[in-house]
Amino acid sequence: MPLSKSAKIGIAVIGIPVFLLLAAAIVLKVYFSGDRLKTLILPRLAEATHREVTLRDASLSVFPTFAVAIESLTIANPANAGFQSQAFLSLPEARVRVSLWPLLSGRVEVGEVTLEHPHITMEVTEAGRKNFAFGDPTAPEPPKGAPTTVSGEVLIGSFRINGGVLESINRRFDSRMLVDGLDQEATMEIRRGENALAIRGTTHVARLSYGSLGAWYLADQPVTANEELSYDVAKDVLRFDRTEIRVRDLPLTLAGSIGDLTRKTFQMDLTLAGANLTMQQLLSLVPPEQLKAAKGLTSSGEVAFRAAITGPSSETVNPATHAEFTVTNGSVRYTGLPKAITGIAVKGTFDQPSAPIDNKDIGSMRLETFGASFGTQRVDGTLSVDNFNNPLIALTLRGMLNLDEVKEFYPLEPGTELHGAMKADLSVNGRPAVTSSLKANGALTFDGVTIKTAASPKPVRDLRGTITFNNQVVASKQLSVRIGESDMAMGFSVRNYMGLVLKDSTKAGGAPTATMTLNSKQLRTTDLMPAEPAAAPAGGAPAPAKSSGFGLPPGMKVNANVAIDKLVTEKFTFTNAHGDAAVADGVVRLKEFTVNAFDGTVKTKGMLDLRDPKRSPFDLDLDVRNVESSAMLPSFTSFGKYLFGKFSTTT
Repeated sequence: MPLSKSAKIGIAVIGIPVFLLLAAAIVLKVYFSGDRLKTLILPRLAEATHREVTLRDASLSVFPTFAVAIESLTIANPANAGFQSQAFLSLPEARVRVSLWPLLSGRVEVGEVTLEHPHITMEVTEAGRKNFAFGDPTAPEPPKGAPTTVSGEVLIGSFRINGGVLESINRRFDSRMLVDGLDQEATMEIRRGENALAIRGTTHVARLSYGSLGAWYLADQPVTANEELSYDVAKDVLRFDRTEIRVRDLPLTLAGSIGDLTRKTFQMDLTLAGANLTMQQLLSLVPPEQLKAAKGLTSSGEVAFRAAITGPSSETVNPATHAEFTVTNGSVRYTGLPKAITGIAVKGTFDQPSAPIDNKDIGSMRLETFGASFGTQRVDGTLSVDNFNNPLIALTLRGMLNLDEVKEFYPLEPGTELHGAMKADLSVNGRPAVTSSLKANGALTFDGVTIKTAASPKPVRDLRGTITFNNQVVASKQLSVRIGESDMAMGFSVRNYMGLVLKDSTKAGGAPTATMTLNSKQLRTTDLMPAEPAAAPAGGAPAPAKSSGFGLPPGMKVNANVAIDKLVTEKFTFTNAHGDAAVADGVVRLKEFTVNAFDGTVKTKGMLDLRDPKRSPFDLDLDVRNVESSAMLPSFTSFGKYLFGKFSTTT
């Protein structure tokens, strides 16, 4: 049936705009080719970031929505600026969709922005240069102008990040953070007349790690967050209206604002807090292998944490940070063990004032109290650290530990035995980097201490006595111990002992030196020698350096007056050994040392090198008197077994 005139007119009215739209879409599709889009996008990104920007491909679609897709976008770091990473951003794929019909009526509705597997590396060099500062550093900052207003209505229906990675590396302050497996979804909306951007979203992180450049303090923690933020366009302020974060089992809230968000210097006013937390939530952050969680762990107690970040933040200045934290009534118990570590208490603060980034000689931490009860005994202390760059430390520690009870509240490694009791009462004040400033004093008391592990064939047994120390000397008037089949009763004094742990102390005060008296009923040299290391496999690492001998730390010097009833070496047994000896760098030097041997006496002086137990070279002067030839000579000659009678010689 033929169409009426009115129908033909209606078709024409509807068809002409549709035809024009289709024609426009074809023209746009042809005109905005991939190469043309690249020439439009790349120069603007390069101008905005002051970086080299590369893009593999870009494409445009028109129906049913305007959409732009890009592939392999990279924003490089500035060349010759000291950054170790080549790129600030690598983005394999991104898509932006804009609804067509709202656009014709003056409203911008971005249906979807999706970033696939973006990788961002934020880096700070040792000189303080930041790769995430995109402005022209030489350009002056424009003055604040009249309030900015937004006309119309803008809606971003969905903003997504799938599988993102964020690395933050600060070589100036020896810190790093890794956010791996970032999935984020958010909506953003600016409503007419409100002049503010409302942002709502959720974030999931598969693995969050934080630490120094050499080690992670927090590793592979899952994170979830719900965010409600608003950006006041006129005041240039981003507000965290409601942001709830959960790091594994630990819930936290973030509140506050960041002002001057579009300027070179931000104004920070943020608070990160956790209230009504539990020990179980806190311990969930600690790596399981450090807590032996495989054996089961339960805990209780109250934890509170609050950190405030305030003040200016820019390329040249850092904001202030103040944190407070407490643990009260804490306890930890391992499954299968009868007792818990109880009375865990910690109260502390952390402060770092706002200062130029070049100022490192700042910052402090205070532990007003820390302590815990181990079985029937308790250990308590205080600690303060000022100036993290060149720390000034004040430490006190007091308490007693019954080693026989340790196995009841802490799972020991198989083959480990602990017995006896230890008591500590000590304080240390000063800067470790300047040993002359250290003021240390205190005492450690041992009562029948035995320490044995599966890897120690010659455990320390029945250690008794008190060791006192100040910042110059560690000493004991009477200390007794048994190692293997050997027993020793000692009095000693060690000077420059800080050189055992601090290299700079050795340079300033000289090598550690000790004077001692040693009495023993039986001393076996094999008990005092360190265990031989396992042989390296073929093609493996080279053998370790030779020992210093007798298990002494390298550089340690000892002068000793010795009286030993029975001295057992690898080949010989002597009695009534007495005299003076000096040990340094694994070499023993004897001074008029006398032993009863081979039914006579032997006086000796000279050198015995114990750095290599398989060789043990020596250089000794011997004064042999009235020894039995048949007992002594067979050990040194092939004809000695044929000789009898008393023998004397100097050799």
